[in-house]
Amino acid sequence: MNPHNATPEYSVRVIRDVLVPMRDGIRLAGNLYLPDGAGPFPALLMYTPYLKDGPGGRGPVEVVQQSLARRGYACLTLDVRGFGASEGRADPPFSPIERQDGFDTLGWMAAQSWCTGKTGMWGISYGGDTALSAGSAQPPSLRAIIPIHATDDEFTGVCYPHGCRGGLWSDLDWGFRMLGYQLLPPLRLSDSRSWERLWHDRLEGLEPWMFTWHTTAPSTWATWRVDVSSIKAATYLVSAWHDCYPGEMVGLYGGISAPKRLLIGPWKHELPDRAVNEPIGFVHEMARWWDYWLKGKDTGIMGEPPVILYDQPGGWRYAAQWPSPQTQQACYYLQADGRLGLEVPSGDGTDTYRVDPSVGLHHLPWDWTTPAAAVPADISPDDHRALTYTTAPLDAELVISGVPEMTVHLSADQPDFPLAAWLSDVSPSGFSTLICQGWIRPAHLLGRPIQPRRVYDLRLLFFPTSYRVTAGHRLRLAIAGAHFPVLFSAPVNPRLTIHRSPRWSSRLILPVGVPSGSLDCMPTFQQPLREDPEAVVLRQADHAVSRDLLGRSGAHQRRQREVYRLEGGTSLQTDMETTATIAVDSPRDVRLRGTRTIAVEGAGRVIIVRTDVTETFEHCHLAAEIAVDGRVFFNRAWDLDLRRAEWNLRGTAGMAGPMRESQG
Repeated sequence: MNPHNATPEYSVRVIRDVLVPMRDGIRLAGNLYLPDGAGPFPALLMYTPYLKDGPGGRGPVEVVQQSLARRGYACLTLDVRGFGASEGRADPPFSPIERQDGFDTLGWMAAQSWCTGKTGMWGISYGGDTALSAGSAQPPSLRAIIPIHATDDEFTGVCYPHGCRGGLWSDLDWGFRMLGYQLLPPLRLSDSRSWERLWHDRLEGLEPWMFTWHTTAPSTWATWRVDVSSIKAATYLVSAWHDCYPGEMVGLYGGISAPKRLLIGPWKHELPDRAVNEPIGFVHEMARWWDYWLKGKDTGIMGEPPVILYDQPGGWRYAAQWPSPQTQQACYYLQADGRLGLEVPSGDGTDTYRVDPSVGLHHLPWDWTTPAAAVPADISPDDHRALTYTTAPLDAELVISGVPEMTVHLSADQPDFPLAAWLSDVSPSGFSTLICQGWIRPAHLLGRPIQPRRVYDLRLLFFPTSYRVTAGHRLRLAIAGAHFPVLFSAPVNPRLTIHRSPRWSSRLILPVGVPSGSLDCMPTFQQPLREDPEAVVLRQADHAVSRDLLGRSGAHQRRQREVYRLEGGTSLQTDMETTATIAVDSPRDVRLRGTRTIAVEGAGRVIIVRTDVTETFEHCHLAAEIAVDGRVFFNRAWDLDLRRAEWNLRGTAGMAGPMRESQG
């Protein structure tokens, strides 16, 4: 990569609670990081519900904003409507109002005296979603965006992953966390604005975001999906092999017609500069992108191949396109005795498997919601609870580069269940390393319940990957009817039958790549930006997986604590504990429980926000209490009957592909 030297660094002036007017009169609040020098400057927007004065703005994001401001950019971190210091009441997440507000904000920024009239937008996770959404509205000033770990459709991304009913992601992690953020007052308590009135108005009409994906019609969600083909701004997409969105991000790259780049690293849901494994100096790459598109500087970035990816476990490489046109398909057939081979089965056969609903617990070290580990985790305990097919030791290295897929001929004795599958690299010692995974919901794809004894032709796409299986290792395909706690298991354990024969040839199709080539194809990066956020005092998380000795139950427990020191002596402390439990013989008795306490102390006030969640297969209960200076002034509970929720059958196909009924 061109080691582009940034312009001399500016000092940075921070202006808190800048008010941005929307077309309906509501004002959104932002923190502006302004280069302290002769302007004007191009302006960058980061637009988030994660609180500009809390975790979403004063953590690592602030380090990025400060760094970009020092390079000559006016950077604004903005609270979305109804959160933090912004006025108004929050619409459901990802609704069109966010696109409209993003459009209005970029127009306001472009018109300011400190702005050149050219703008960019970036963000991680929800902030990446808003960059895509606002970009699709084609704001006149918007020249370039950088969405990191984002998607155009959160309904199938997190709320109902590939049509399955979400558990850990949507309800116990993200949704429960967002309820606490919805209840918080503006965090700058010493501000002269009437934050108390703003807070009271918000609480009066509050509806938990956590309920919206259970109660909003799928036909409505479908209209909220971002039309990425409408994006005209140059787009730099950043993803990770073990995030929740690599498939969506690869799809976005194919759907965007504007100038574009794609970077995929060996990370989880992390900023590239702060990743545990293979961190890179991506803030420098962001500056190269902005300098080219917003300042007109020749940084060399557009002369480089447009795709950068990390070959696991080999290293970084460039690609002109991905998957490569040189990639070939290799077909591995499911065979008798749990074998996986290149030969078509010579006779009829079936494998029957009673689903263990606790499968998935040992995938959690790979999940994007858990802290990244410096060494790979062994998923063989989940392998042993699934139906597996394994190759003989490989004679040569196997390069998997692209989107693997599985076609199975399947019958089941239950009408509705999630179907999960994964690929793993099995060493001679038996250590099983996750390569990639995928899941779908057969009844969702079919649009009606599964019929007993009928054989279905089912296609499942895995997450994309670039992975090298070493000679002497074995490749394993595992199939399960559960992925707990990420997904809710079926209320009754299904009995699945996999059919394998010349007629019903259940198989795994691998995109087999070629060696990387010469060292000239390897990108180089500057050192990662490791500066610690000033506001962060403590961030820690502990996760544990447990099973009883007889294997009758399983659980995931989590404890998290965050402490922030804000302006004026204000402190913010969050403590959260969650537990997901399931009984192997009675999955209907699944329980998700969580407690979260947020304490805000400042300006002579002590505000305590406590939230609780209990979710079962059929019901969700939320409770919230707010105490100010030791006196309770807000207390509310919400209940939702999930038997009528929208996770029930919706006959729209997801990204997994078609499903057909075979002749039974």
